[in-house]
Amino acid sequence: MPTGLWQATTVLREHRGDGHVAALVAAGLDGCEAPVLHCALDASREVLQPPRGWRDKEW
Repeated sequence: MPTGLWQATTVLREHRGDGHVAALVAAGLDGCEAPVLHCALDASREVLQPPRGWRDKEW
């Protein structure tokens, strides 16, 4: 893959991620509330909890 294309896709991916963070902040959600909301809508706890290293009590 040409270097310019790689850089462009990286910038686009970062911009998209920043957009998600901005939307969550605008909605008044913090870093703990966001994945819990995601779990409530369409994801499972088993998928979201382990990568974050949260124990059951923390969840």
